[in-house]
Amino acid sequence: MRRFRLYSSLFAVFAGGIATGIFIHAAGASISGSAYFKDIQPGAFYDQAVGLMYKGNVIKGFDDGYFKPNEYPTRGQLAVLFTRFEDYLARGGKNSVDMGFNEGEKEQEKPSSKRSTASTSSHSSTSIASTINNPKGTIRFTTTNYTVGEKNLLGVISIVRIGGKEGAVSVKYSLSDGTAKVGDDYEAATAVINFGPKETSKIFNVQVKDNSVATGNKTVTLTLSDVTGGASLGTPATATLTIIDDEAPAAASAASQSTASSSVGFSFSALTYGVYESKGSIPITVQRTGNTSTPASIAYFTTDGSAYAGTHYSPASGILDFAAGDTAKTFSITVTDNVSIDGNKNLTLGIKNPTGGVGIVGPASVSLSIIDDETIQVATGSFRIPQTSMRVSENDGKATVTITRVGGANGTVKVSYATSGGTATPGSDYTAVSGTLTFQNGELSKTVLIPIMVDSDIEGDETINFNLSSPTNGAGLGDQTSTTITIGGTGG
Repeated sequence: MRRFRLYSSLFAVFAGGIATGIFIHAAGASISGSAYFKDIQPGAFYDQAVGLMYKGNVIKGFDDGYFKPNEYPTRGQLAVLFTRFEDYLARGGKNSVDMGFNEGEKEQEKPSSKRSTASTSSHSSTSIASTINNPKGTIRFTTTNYTVGEKNLLGVISIVRIGGKEGAVSVKYSLSDGTAKVGDDYEAATAVINFGPKETSKIFNVQVKDNSVATGNKTVTLTLSDVTGGASLGTPATATLTIIDDEAPAAASAASQSTASSSVGFSFSALTYGVYESKGSIPITVQRTGNTSTPASIAYFTTDGSAYAGTHYSPASGILDFAAGDTAKTFSITVTDNVSIDGNKNLTLGIKNPTGGVGIVGPASVSLSIIDDETIQVATGSFRIPQTSMRVSENDGKATVTITRVGGANGTVKVSYATSGGTATPGSDYTAVSGTLTFQNGELSKTVLIPIMVDSDIEGDETINFNLSSPTNGAGLGDQTSTTITIGGTGG
């Protein structure tokens, strides 16, 4: 019976820690699993718990340096874990989960630490029980670290409500400078997010700015506060969004493979991609434009971001051979499904070494997000334009408008676009455009080019309006579906 109670207590600690992200802390220095295992994301809600259990000789990883946090244990492994945990208690834990001593230290050598640890354990146990028993739930970020490429223009931040879902509750989010500066690197924003009864996940967007200067990666601090409706604020309540600088040396090297021509060569079919982890795989299309009368080929590859090859996805590389007349080829990325609330992960898709007399047009690398479908409802998404306004000059020759698909990436959807109104004159200041963009399953952003004309008239600034309309197949229109393009006047 004593052993049964021990196992039940251990299971409750494990389950409570995983469900709430709150763990019993060691008295003294914090221990992180990411310091031992390369597939533990620093700041993940289980990071410190893995470190504590590893340090206590309760849980061990694999010989290749991976912990595999989303892999299910076998009954045999559970028996070993429970036995190790019982031994751990015998070495100093006694009747509580005492993480206050390093292996080999005697309890009586650190009486003050013992008192501190007991206090910490009591506080943590109370916090866990409070979180689990709160029928209104606890709201927190899904991870402490999010990323977005500056060319993607839109960071997607996921938050969850766990431990309860009764009634309507809300939480406020706000942004503040890390190394990124508001106005220069991202747009200021603060808002209240409302959870209806039974709603357990939400997302919000952070609008970042693209620039042409290599300044290195920048960070924005994300903060949750002011929970209402009886819900609690969980951990983590602060997180970091890293804006990836695509003018950094590595990106610049990849970009140098591009051809000078903007109309002939290989490119990805979208600027960014997303796949729900439960989908299993996503096809990635590489297209060839311009002269397609001769054979050609292009190499493709994957690179880890916050997603790790072998843990979150299967690495892929190879050659796509285009016969004469071929305009598109695909390769697949296989992703791993899990039942953990561990946030979205991303990896980089790249193309290189084109043959057949053509080069690479557009970015030589793009981002693929593996969407945590334990936190986000699978949906078709909605369309928005991240930039409310933009400015070009006549000498630029074109204006590039980015359209993003947010809140879902399921299925093939379409959206119409058109230029209209403004003070610029179509046919003399710019070429009017209209049409339909098709987003295949998993495609998250695309661009539309508006040709800008040079004339000899001396004139001031002129404007073009650009609008989205008529989404299909269950997709919607987001909060920002138009933008104003200003053409800089002669000499301006």
